[in-house]
Amino acid sequence: MKFFVSAEKIEGTCYHEFYKGVWDGKTFWAKDSLCLHDDILSKHSGFEKALRETISSFDPLGETKVFPAQWKKIGEIVLAESDEDKNFIKKRMNGFKKLLENMIVLQ
Repeated sequence: MKFFVSAEKIEGTCYHEFYKGVWDGKTFWAKDSLCLHDDILSKHSGFEKALRETISSFDPLGETKVFPAQWKKIGEIVLAESDEDKNFIKKRMNGFKKLLENMIVLQ
């Protein structure tokens, strides 16, 4: 299962944007952003549950700062909840580790 797509590959507008660094308050769908479709966040892979368990201030309609330790915890929860091949998911989550540092969640 592919979790994220680049901003260049989104189809439609029902995505959550993971923006690297501090958001400038005006740029959406930045070139280096990662995007997660709302269906994956809310209906698959335990992403929403993981975000809510890990980040009490998670706001799917606003900004939420997510730090590296929180991404690690989110990955652990997603991995534990998934029916997918655990090794495959673990490799995919680890592959995004560096890209997800100091991200802000936007929709």
